[in-house]
Amino acid sequence: MRAPGWEKKTKKLGPTWGEALPLQWDDFSKTLKNILATKYFFRRFSKKQLVEYLKYGMLTSYLQGDVIFLKNRIGVVVSGSVFVKNHPGHALSQPRILFKATEGHVIGFEEGENCGGLTTDPLSWMVSHGKQTEIMWFDKEDFMTLWNLQKEDTAK
Repeated sequence: MRAPGWEKKTKKLGPTWGEALPLQWDDFSKTLKNILATKYFFRRFSKKQLVEYLKYGMLTSYLQGDVIFLKNRIGVVVSGSVFVKNHPGHALSQPRILFKATEGHVIGFEEGENCGGLTTDPLSWMVSHGKQTEIMWFDKEDFMTLWNLQKEDTAK
């Protein structure tokens, strides 16, 4: 049970959010792209591409045990990990862990998942594991643009 006043930390990236910070968006985006450029999923993109597309993302932090909802979005685990769970058969008392998504794993996107679409299965759910987990969320359309961009780069 959470203490009163607790809420998830969600940061909408982009100029509107950046203006609320002491840093200007350009400075913030440079710092963010330098951090994310070292992360598994994001290092396939140039830093220029990262700056261009990160403004469409939303970075959300979860504490251990938080249930994670897709909300019609696609996410990339930036730090920490996520357990994908379900109930085997009719045994509702003992959920089982189907998959552990770690840094760089894509969740909510069957084509890009290396867990066989488990995160989009309506009978499974996701729970934050570890002290803190951060996920970069994208609307499906924005993520598809980013996904196709990396597919184009590898085809060259």
